[in-house]
Amino acid sequence: MFAMQYRRLGKTELSVSAIGVGTWQFSGVWGKHFEQQEVDEMLSRAGALGINFIDTAECYGPDHLSERFIGNSIAGQRDRWVVATKFGHNNGNNLGDGNYRPEQVLIQLEGSLRALQTDYIDIYQLHSAEDALFDNDELWTMLNKQVQSGKIRFLGNSIPRPNMQFQLHKSKEFGISVIQTVYNAIKP
Repeated sequence: MFAMQYRRLGKTELSVSAIGVGTWQFSGVWGKHFEQQEVDEMLSRAGALGINFIDTAECYGPDHLSERFIGNSIAGQRDRWVVATKFGHNNGNNLGDGNYRPEQVLIQLEGSLRALQTDYIDIYQLHSAEDALFDNDELWTMLNKQVQSGKIRFLGNSIPRPNMQFQLHKSKEFGISVIQTVYNAIKP
């Protein structure tokens, strides 16, 4: 019998399944366009297997498509899931350039909350930004205020390459509790 293992996520008190559900595929960029019923079935099966972690982003499909699928699917069982979403890539929210400016990130946050049908996000992550965009006191001050208000439980940084030492070292200063990085066991 399979028994899911759980681990503490980063510097949080969150216990997450060793296997999570990545939802980029829900965006349709791989050629398959998902229906809500398919997403419901996948997340139901994941939950039955003990998976409790979902990774998504506002840019996974137009107008928060992946987040909307997830929000519809987990409505009424929000406390059973740990949801991590990302900001900054801006897909279909008409914000234009500068998607990492605090006022635009706040718009993205509100859009993610609506799409996910929740009043809080467990992990809110900067999405693959270069150092110059990451190193923004005004942005992280605004995000920490959202943590204090309860809209975000923990801040994260999804870095595009594991060798981004500046961001790794500066994350603690900005109140970041979780680091997500690309890892490929076949091509290290």
